[in-house]
Amino acid sequence: MGGLSLWLEKVEGHSVVLPRHLDKGTFPPHVDELIHSTHFRYRLASTLRTPGGRTTELELITAQPDADLLVKLFDAMTEVVEYEEELESQDAIIERRQRQNEEAEEAGEPRPWRARDLVKLPPVATPRLAGTFAQREALSSDIRWFLHIYRATKNFIRSGRVLPNIAVDPDRPHGQKIHGAWRLADDDAIARYIEQVAEAAPGVITTNGGVGVAHEAFNRFCDILVPRLLGNLAGTSLELSTNPVTRAFLYGESFPRSSKPGSLSHRIGEWSQDAAANRIDLAVVIEPVPDDVAEALSTRMPELSEPHFMVRLMMREDQGVPRPVRHEEISDNVLRVLAKKRRVIYDCKSVLGQKIHDPYKPYITRREELEDSINPVIREYAAGTGDWDALLDINEMAEFIAGPLECLKSHDVPILWPKGWIDGRPQARVNAVDPYDTNTHTRFGLDELVKFNVQVALGDTQLSPAEIMDLLVSQEGLVRLRNGWLHADSEDVAQLREEIALLMGGPSQKLAAQLRRLDKEIEKTFRATSRGHFNARQEATTALRLLQKQRVDLVAELRQALISAQAEKTGSSEGWKQADSAANQQLVTSLQKMRELKMHQAASGLDDPLLLIDIAPTEEEQNADRLQSSWVSAVIDGESFQVAPQPIALPDTVEVTLRHYQKRGVDWLYWMSQHGLGAVLADDMGLGKTLQVLAFLAAEKAQWEKQNAEAEAAGVPEDEKIPWKPTVVIAPTSVLSAWQREAARFVPSMTVYVHHGNKRVHDEEFAAIMAETDLCITSYNLLTRDIIDLCQVEWAHVVVDEAQMIKNTATAAAKAARKIPTDHRIALTGTPVENRLAELRSIIDFCNPGALGSAKFFRHTYARPIEGEDNRVLAEHLKQITSVFILRRVKTDTSIIDDLPEKEEHIIKVRLTEEQAALYQGMVKQLATGLACAGAGQTSQMGRRGLILASLTRFKQICNHPAHFLADGSGILDADGNHRSGKVEELMNLIDHALHRNEKMIIFTQYKAFGKILQPFLSEYLKEGVPFLHGGVSRHERSEMVRDFQRPEGPHVMILSLRAGGTGLTLTAANHVVHMDRWWNPAVENQATDRAFRIGQTKDVMVHKMVSEGTMEEAIQDVLEGKLVLVSQVLGEGEGWITELPEEQLLELVEYSREEE
Repeated sequence: MGGLSLWLEKVEGHSVVLPRHLDKGTFPPHVDELIHSTHFRYRLASTLRTPGGRTTELELITAQPDADLLVKLFDAMTEVVEYEEELESQDAIIERRQRQNEEAEEAGEPRPWRARDLVKLPPVATPRLAGTFAQREALSSDIRWFLHIYRATKNFIRSGRVLPNIAVDPDRPHGQKIHGAWRLADDDAIARYIEQVAEAAPGVITTNGGVGVAHEAFNRFCDILVPRLLGNLAGTSLELSTNPVTRAFLYGESFPRSSKPGSLSHRIGEWSQDAAANRIDLAVVIEPVPDDVAEALSTRMPELSEPHFMVRLMMREDQGVPRPVRHEEISDNVLRVLAKKRRVIYDCKSVLGQKIHDPYKPYITRREELEDSINPVIREYAAGTGDWDALLDINEMAEFIAGPLECLKSHDVPILWPKGWIDGRPQARVNAVDPYDTNTHTRFGLDELVKFNVQVALGDTQLSPAEIMDLLVSQEGLVRLRNGWLHADSEDVAQLREEIALLMGGPSQKLAAQLRRLDKEIEKTFRATSRGHFNARQEATTALRLLQKQRVDLVAELRQALISAQAEKTGSSEGWKQADSAANQQLVTSLQKMRELKMHQAASGLDDPLLLIDIAPTEEEQNADRLQSSWVSAVIDGESFQVAPQPIALPDTVEVTLRHYQKRGVDWLYWMSQHGLGAVLADDMGLGKTLQVLAFLAAEKAQWEKQNAEAEAAGVPEDEKIPWKPTVVIAPTSVLSAWQREAARFVPSMTVYVHHGNKRVHDEEFAAIMAETDLCITSYNLLTRDIIDLCQVEWAHVVVDEAQMIKNTATAAAKAARKIPTDHRIALTGTPVENRLAELRSIIDFCNPGALGSAKFFRHTYARPIEGEDNRVLAEHLKQITSVFILRRVKTDTSIIDDLPEKEEHIIKVRLTEEQAALYQGMVKQLATGLACAGAGQTSQMGRRGLILASLTRFKQICNHPAHFLADGSGILDADGNHRSGKVEELMNLIDHALHRNEKMIIFTQYKAFGKILQPFLSEYLKEGVPFLHGGVSRHERSEMVRDFQRPEGPHVMILSLRAGGTGLTLTAANHVVHMDRWWNPAVENQATDRAFRIGQTKDVMVHKMVSEGTMEEAIQDVLEGKLVLVSQVLGEGEGWITELPEEQLLELVEYSREEE
């Protein structure tokens, strides 16, 4: 194979011919083309055998193709042979089927293959280059033998079973004779295979080529094919592809002439090192500095913040043992490769990279500087380090872990941690013991103390109390742990520290926040030590030392605060100090603190909080095999729980049968009272909140009487018995009579005093009466006036009816209600949220101060994200943490009440009359002029708001009736007897419809003046008196109006002011409700509607809400229905949000846009 010679021989006569003597198409197409393009001009003396077996010497005219032509020719013949092999495979299939048929006949079974199926095979696609059978037969056995070697060599190369070789070519110029080559690997299996191929060689080949021709052929094909298969890999490694030895093997180039250090073997060795460099990785090895070395370093360099770590950039081959990088021990090529791999260290902005190349660091970091130390301990330690190692203090180590480390991991740089290193996210759990024990406690509350311990784990490692304390006060989350080190994310540690400090109480919470701020300042200052000019870095280093000293002092103060907080509550500080395990800690906190922790976690948006709270059930609960959560869990998390394990028995003094949900409400109120938890009874209007409170008070008194009787029988002294305390109900004036009436009806034995009117008593007389009274009823109007009287009595309960009246905590009434001394507070409301979530917080905070945090905390944590951003997660969390304080049932729930009729609501759109339209358009122009003045700076922002609110009132007056706007005393009808108001005209149609069905109607308006206009007109039209209930009507007159209207023979129509008559009344005689003008607050309007839609109503209730077409009333209705989007606004309380609209949007809102008929 020093030269592979080809010749053409005719079978007939065995004569040697040239391509021009052959017809085109003698060989398969591609082979034929190559042969005809090849020059046959070399004469070769050859020994051949004749058909008779004689040996003869002949001179042959041959072609000696170069490597490129040889590859093309053999690739073309390979396709021919592969086609033949596929045909042979089909022949084998047919033979196997014939054999199966023969075996079936011998066994007496049916043939599995029918004659027509025997040769039915998928057709073999004839490759274009495979040629015909005659063309394929033109390829001699000699060439097919070489083709077999060619294909086998390719397979060996693909499996990597080849080796580089050095060859000598005497035909090359002097100095270039030695070149790179390839050969088959030294493999026993390959050697046996070559022997088998050699034994099958045709005689002409062994005769002319000798016995080693097969081995030579394999190596020659290796030498030709390997560079072609590897050539596309030449650019993957710049160092290797430019190495002359690599090029000799890849491209067959000559080896460079040897010089100093002198020989070809040296060049080969250098190439071997370069090849090995691609198998060398860089690994980051982290090692804590041994204690003796750390002590020596601290003595010499006090500016270093302990502890110290050596972070080493080391080299390792094939993931072997890492070795230090020492420049003098590594070849230039290897060092160059490693330096390029080190580039990722700088790309990740690693402090390690800075320290390796920064000669201006104010303290020793590099190996040569450590070796120069006079301290033998430091010198001995330095002997084992490398040139790419860096000494880091705790600040630098923390920065390395926090940032670059993750970057390095993302670049697949191996990180080798020291033995005993624990890295992870701390998982902490508060294990609390449910304090509920009916044998020792009679009343609980949010200030109830709860025993607990804190367990913290990193991975599978449980920390001891001392280790937990060390972790909490650690800098950057690095803590020495037993025989190793513990690392947690500094933000996680700060969060855990603040949450535990919150539970512990005292000054620890404030100190934990201070420590977080100080750590951030230390981190900022530390970064400054590596930036700027030399003087600036020196100044930053000095500042860093001072901050570190401050931290030491603050940590000591925080440790003491955590211990002192426990000593204050338990009289012992052993909880943190001497517990051998976290499970044996004896710490104490309050339920309120646990709730604060939950809300703090919600405020932080923590889906996976670090600190979990687990409440262990009491022994009583375990014995009862209760599956529900403990009551403590319910208070903390808002989880569902059974509010009345043993329903309270109703005494005979309750002279009415309660519905099932009302009885549950009584049980719930009693349970909440016994546990010292304020209660918000938020049942829908008309479900009997007043009755439930009265029944609860009667049941509670019966229990008190029973306990006192038992105490008396046991001989308990009188002064040791539990005294009876009265209850005060604060309600709107309009419902005082309803409370008095229902108490007389349902609990006639209850002593009731109505503190109202000019004849009410004060001072000592009031206190004396309360000593003999069960229930005192008073109004919000008198709350602030008589607050001194109310505060001189110790009340069992303070009940606020229509609790939305104290939704604004800044009002005098809300402040006064909170001053009244009481054991327990109850809020009654059918609309716990009218407009804003702040109202819900205000009501719950009245019942349970601090249960939802401060107003500011609640606003930022819940109100803004939920109302402004529609945060569903926080909304669900708020629902959970408030659910324990609120009991709400609605009339539409058939499981609560199934005998209430339907309620249908209709928006009635009416047109303005021409008179109304003219007045409305004139008002729009007037508003536009006023806004223009405000925009020019002639009016203050407060003046602008006042202008808009006043204009809105006038718009609504115009929509009601021109006489309402003009206030001129003019009539409902014009001179021709036509209606001047579209709303009033439609109202008369509704009244006629109700009268025709012999049904009653209540009409709501927010304006007393409009009611005064309607009242005489309707009275004259109906030929009967039409009552008008408004804020100026006395309590007695109100009661008479309601009683008269409820009688079957009473008035058919009643007018009510929305605010005075929208709460506390029962008007079930009516089943038609009309809202003449809109409050734009669904909660308020629904509350008014529920005067008729409540228990006792037997007819379907029809609700009609009037809206004037083309006016701001219709536009605002569209806003409420979501049909109109105001981009920059969120609907707020009442109509106040309208005042904040930009001028363009506001004028668009109020613009009159009546469509032509």
